[in-house]
This record gives sequence, C-alpha cells and structure tokens, in this order.
Amino acid sequence: MADADILVVGGGPAGVAAALRARELGARVVLFEQERLGGACLHRGCVPTVAGLEVANRWRAAAEGPGWGPAATGTPDLSLARRRLDEVIDRVHSGTAFYLNQLGVHLVKGQARPLPGCAVEVVAGGARPERFTGRGVILATGAAFILPEVPGIDLPGVWTTDHCLALSEVPRQLAVYGGGFIGVEWAQFYQAFGSRVTILEPGAQLLPAEDPEVAEALQFVLTETGIEVRTGWKLVRLEAADNGLAAVGRDGTVLADRFLVSDCRRPRTGEVVGPGLDPENGAVLTDRRQATTLPGVFAAGDVTGGRMLSNFARAQATVAAENALGFDREFDPRPVSRNYHTRPEVGAVGLTEPEARAAGRADLGFNARALTLGQSLGFAKVVASRPHGRLLGVHLVGPLATEVISTAAVALKLEALVEDLANLDPGHPTVAEALVEAARDALGQLR
Repeated sequence: MADADILVVGGGPAGVAAALRARELGARVVLFEQERLGGACLHRGCVPTVAGLEVANRWRAAAEGPGWGPAATGTPDLSLARRRLDEVIDRVHSGTAFYLNQLGVHLVKGQARPLPGCAVEVVAGGARPERFTGRGVILATGAAFILPEVPGIDLPGVWTTDHCLALSEVPRQLAVYGGGFIGVEWAQFYQAFGSRVTILEPGAQLLPAEDPEVAEALQFVLTETGIEVRTGWKLVRLEAADNGLAAVGRDGTVLADRFLVSDCRRPRTGEVVGPGLDPENGAVLTDRRQATTLPGVFAAGDVTGGRMLSNFARAQATVAAENALGFDREFDPRPVSRNYHTRPEVGAVGLTEPEARAAGRADLGFNARALTLGQSLGFAKVVASRPHGRLLGVHLVGPLATEVISTAAVALKLEALVEDLANLDPGHPTVAEALVEAARDALGQLR
C-alpha cells in the first residue's frame, strides 16, 4: 500500500497550495521541505520585501509631512525595521505550519528527490534515506539564487536581495542590475532612505513582458523622483574601484558603492531532475495540465520557469494536485494577475495592448481617491477584442493598483465583456472608478 496519495516535494507557495488542495479533495498528503515552510517568497522574497517597502513608504510619507500638516522628525531605525520584517515572517510561517497540521498534511523535514514509480527518497540530517510511495508526485522545489557568470561577480560589494533584506546599511550610491519589479522595488526602497540609485536594465523597457505604456509611466515616475534609469544596458564585467565597484557595460561604466543583482533566481532543478525528467532551458518541462514527461509526476511554480510569481505558482499547483488525483484540468494564465508593489503600484492581468491592439484608457489625474492619497500619477487601461468587446486584459498604474486589479481578474475569469466592466458601479471615492472609466472608453472605441 502506498504511504500517501500525493507526495509533494517543496514547501513554498506551490507546494503548500498543492498539499492543501489535495487534502480538500480527501487525499493523504506527505509534504517534504528541507528548510522552512513558505519558501523563498516568505523568507527571502515578496513577503519581507513588501514589509520593507511599507517601512520605506511610511518614512517617505513622514518626509513629505510638511505638505500635509505633520512634520518628519528623527532618523530611520533600520534595526527596528528588520525586527518588524522578522515578526511578519514568523507570523506567516507559524500560521502556515498550524494550518497544514490542522488539515492533516504530514510534513517531513529533509532533502527529497523523486524516484521512478511515483516514489520519493528523503534524507533528514545524518539519518539513512527513507523511501515514500504515492499515487502521484508534485515537484515544487522553487528557484535557487544563482549569480550571472561575468568577471568580477564575486567581488565584495556585489549584493543579492538577501543583502537588502538584512537592512544593515544604506549605500551612498547603489546600482541595481535588472529593471523587473524586484529591482524597481529595492531601488525605491533605498532611494527613500537617501541612496543615489541607478537602475540598469538589459532589455528595452522596465518590467519586461508588461505593457510598454505601463513601463514608460513607471520610468517617468522613477526619473522624476531622482532615480536614473538606463535601458538596453548589459553587464560585461565588474571591477574594484575606490570605495566601491565599477560596473562595465556595453554602453558605459557606472560607479557604485554596492551593485545589486536584483533577480538572479533560476529554477531549482538539481534535486529533482533525473532519467526521464531532463530540464529544458533550465526548467522542468510541463504541459498545460502541469504534467511532466514522467507518468504520475507533475510540477508547479518556479521550478517550471515562466513568470516566477507566487500566485502563478499557487494556481499551477492547484491544477497539478487535481490532475494528480485523476481530474482533467488545464492551467490558464490569462486570469492570473501580476501585482508589483512599486510606487506607484502596478497591477496587470491578461493581454497587453500590443498583444491585442484595442484599448480604452483613463488617467488618475482627476480620480478623487488618488488625489486624496496624493498619488495622482497613473492610469487604467482596458484591452478588449473587436467586434464583440470580449475583455482581454487590464493594466493599472497608481495607488492600490495591486488590490483593484483583483476586480479585473474576476471579470477575465468569468469571460466578461468590456460592457460588463463598463456597467459596474464602484464605491466613491475609489481607484476602481478609473477602471470603469477606462472600460467605457474602450466600449466607445468598439462601437
């Protein structure tokens, strides 16, 4: 008899979601995790990062206080901020562990690897390997932090986001390599505390793969607040310089005290690949059912490559768990939102305008809620198809965008028409009103 119905390798967002969904369906579940539950997202990624950004936003608000009434006093205490981050992490971690235990998920600590025939071998500490068997296996090992292979990458002063989360210092000059959301978030964090920051993005725009107008608007805001942005800048090598580093690129040299490689995550395949499960482009290959090339073995989350976002990982994991138990579902990425806690925030779901070519737009310059928050730079864009006006995508730049985008995600999930979104009556004053205005603009273009 099998030890469990489902064996889940990895306790990050994907692994936890798969285990919970399988238990909801009545399956016996064993979850393997060699470090701490929650994975990189909880301990090294989005949760502590967003907590740190809240610290920076409150400090920025205090500095802007004279324009609103209150006045800023004192200096930032990063050690206190670090304790705040640790408290948030511990609270979420303990809650996750408690919930899994309450639902009857069997947690096994140790390094696990899949074996042929829907089996997993785990080694805990110095103990002998232990073998588990199941009806299905879900690989959710996440991503590893791997620095790019360029000369000088091992020099002192080269940072990953782990250094940022330590909150041990504020560099006088910081160069951020990578203009994805992680790079922009940390650039704004350190700029709030006084660093001179330069973002170096190898591609043509910030937030690669997002709507170009969204990227353009974000770059405008960054530049207006004093952050230098260079796109099309590719790193060639790093050299030691006086009190810092010289980042040499194809388009010039940038001097900085610290050089942050903002997103060096790569699928963690080393523990799981083997005969019949060779990686493709560094990731575990799956079909739309999240099935791998091995019978009974599924994969979800960062180990499969693609968009390395926690909610994408959870959505994939839910599909993987259901299919491992005999269902027949496919993962649809279109209604899964992308949420970036930059300033202004960015929320997106579905197709970009270049992918669809028909869009309505509404600026936030006269949105009452944005004005009350003092953050009126931004817009809402609704992308629809001709001739029937099926909703294809929504893009928001502005305050509370990461929350408001959920409304659009629901509409996209339900295959709504742009007319449905245009006929909503959101509360007032809310940022969601801009979403309705953009839908009405798109509807007018379709007629």
